Amino acid sequence: MNILDVKYLGVLIIFNCISFVFSEILNIKNLTDSGFYTIIIIEDGITKTMIYSTPQKIITEVRQGKRVLWTALPGESVKCLTIYTLDWASIRVMTIEINNPVKDGMYYFNRRYSNYVYATKEMFDFEYAEMARVAKYMHEKYSKSSDKVPIPEQKQPKKRKAETDDTGEPEKKIPSQPAQPQPQPQQLEPEVVQVEMESEEDESTDTASEGPIEEWDIQNIQFQVSSDEEQKDIDISDKELIFSPSDTEEEPELIAEHIQFQISSDSDNDIDESTDDQIIQSDAITQTDKQNDNRDPSTLPIKKRPYKP
Repeated sequence: MNILDVKYLGVLIIFNCISFVFSEILNIKNLTDSGFYTIIIIEDGITKTMIYSTPQKIITEVRQGKRVLWTALPGESVKCLTIYTLDWASIRVMTIEINNPVKDGMYYFNRRYSNYVYATKEMFDFEYAEMARVAKYMHEKYSKSSDKVPIPEQKQPKKRKAETDDTGEPEKKIPSQPAQPQPQPQQLEPEVVQVEMESEEDESTDTASEGPIEEWDIQNIQFQVSSDEEQKDIDISDKELIFSPSDTEEEPELIAEHIQFQISSDSDNDIDESTDDQIIQSDAITQTDKQNDNRDPSTLPIKKRPYKP
């Protein structure tokens, strides 16, 4: 009996050593560098990560860091390990499917805080349904908001012209004209009004002693007005025609032969005033002649020169 027990123990030790040499350990905290065949599927917002054993690498132990979650019995191995995760929540569940099971063919795990613990199938189904409900709600919420909010169009960058671009026509520059100073109004200087009068004074003086005066004519009276700024009254009313006494002959009538007006101004007032003065002068001369005809020649005064203003 003792010999059989020793042989049996020896076979078990050898088998365990062989299984230890050919066994592979899966650490779920380092799935990217595990070296096992891995498939990742995203469905309705739930990410499903599946890890399979291969003939070269058989998973016989599952760990979470240093903590052991499952160890295979003699002849068992992991067929598929599946982890369900949700990005919008902290809910995570895991299943381990056993190849050549000795006891159970499927193990269920739920996550509590940061560690996975064994769970029943009912607890696993409840956690998975809660995960699916949250995933569906978040999917509908974000899909509706994305439909309402329009996606802004990206503006295409405009091409900048080079500083030395000679392709186009050069722009014509218009020289700026300096502001011209406005002419200041000049003050008008008053101009002198010249009055020229011609008469036969000498002839009347010579004939005063010899005999009666035959004729006294006003040949030319010229007015030259060259400015309308100043108005000057030309009075010719103080002029008197004096004749010497005569016994035998009567005085002839004075005849105004020619009167010329030269006006270079635009003012009508000067023309009217000068014309009125001239008409008044002519009437005065006519009345004086008529009075002289009735008077005695001996009573006439001595002739005087006309008054010049």
